[in-house]
Amino acid sequence: MLIKAGAGAALALGLAGAAQAGDGIEPGRYAIKQGGNFYNYHTFSCAGQSAFYCGYLDEKLLTPEEQSLLDDADSVIGDITIQKSEKGDNYAAAGNFYLSRVCTLSTADRSEDEGRYITVPCKMTPDSGELACLFHADYDIPGITFYMKQNPDKSLSLRLEMVSEPEDLPQNYRDCMTEMSSRKLAWEPQKDYEDNMFMSARMRYFRNDGELNAKWNDLSREKRKELLPAQRKWIKSKDKFCGPIDPKKDRVKLMSAYECHAAMTEKRTYELEQ
Repeated sequence: MLIKAGAGAALALGLAGAAQAGDGIEPGRYAIKQGGNFYNYHTFSCAGQSAFYCGYLDEKLLTPEEQSLLDDADSVIGDITIQKSEKGDNYAAAGNFYLSRVCTLSTADRSEDEGRYITVPCKMTPDSGELACLFHADYDIPGITFYMKQNPDKSLSLRLEMVSEPEDLPQNYRDCMTEMSSRKLAWEPQKDYEDNMFMSARMRYFRNDGELNAKWNDLSREKRKELLPAQRKWIKSKDKFCGPIDPKKDRVKLMSAYECHAAMTEKRTYELEQ
């Protein structure tokens, strides 16, 4: 529920049922979790996308784990990585959250940093046990402070507060703060993160390859005949630059190949559309 105080006061959202103040926040990566799956900022998700987006993904190509990742997703993805100095209680964090068709929140100033992961200093409040980190939004808002508190199950409860509230604050940002304040962030072990990134790379490649094939088939027969030599040349250059997608490869190299092929395929689709 939105709580609006008097003139000049911050817009804040409550943090209900949080754990009692403890010894700070344990460093690590915390992400949105649905079912048994983590949804960090780079997780492949169709949730909230335009209807055609995942229409290009052939789900018959997916493993059961990838299908679960696709099915369990909702409209929110994102994660935050918290760092702590070896001595003292100096904290820093980097994070991004995307609420489909509502808002994007990031420790980076998106107007300047294009949404990259940017680490910002955070402040621990000893009395409450909350860690405060400043996020930016893709709207002319001075900033949104994330107050995070660790629960006994290691998750983080959230409380969001605006540095100052613009008079013309769009409703979607009120909705954004309400939604994020109802969420908890789960500790994401490194292995889960690596599995997630591998599956996302595969799924993104399958999706982009499906769109390219669909766009190619939409061309007239005459246009395909005209473009065929260039298309064959592009396929060879892509395979040479990215390397083959070979399941026998080391997993890290295979993921890199999927990412490379997905990016080049997306670019080629855009070229065909022009």
